[in-house]
Amino acid sequence: MKALLSAYRHEDVMPWARLFVAHGIELIATQGTMRALEASGIPVESSASLTGFASRLSGGIKTIHPSIHEAMATGEIGYVAVGLMPIDDPTSPGLESMDLGGVLLLRSAVKRHEVCCPLCCPSPHIADVQHVLEGMADHRTVSRVCAVHAMHEVIAYEKATLARLLAMQ
Repeated sequence: MKALLSAYRHEDVMPWARLFVAHGIELIATQGTMRALEASGIPVESSASLTGFASRLSGGIKTIHPSIHEAMATGEIGYVAVGLMPIDDPTSPGLESMDLGGVLLLRSAVKRHEVCCPLCCPSPHIADVQHVLEGMADHRTVSRVCAVHAMHEVIAYEKATLARLLAMQ
């Protein structure tokens, strides 16, 4: 099983990365996240190894690829840890910084949460997932809880995006 990690703030995925590696789960990460993990001595492979493509548009398109979503749907990627690019921060450039791939990853994992657990970074559910990895909790129950949390994060993100768009009028 593999875990896919992609975060705007790379430090947000470090606890997940260490937990996964400790339990023998292979890591795949987007380019910037991969560099941060490698710099911390954490073994990781590039998301480009699944897609065959490097990131595009200055990193704006890297996880919007059928190979990634197929691996999530089949359970080859069993965990997706995403830290969304902030949009409600008044210092962010607005819609140009809107996270497309991260939101899509979370939605895709929510849809397939029986086989791919969606994780928002930072997340209060790390202890629950650790219990799953140690065989002390039911994966489906924890994954469903994480899916609900992920959808709350996606909805909040979409509301913030809408607010930024409306503020442009």
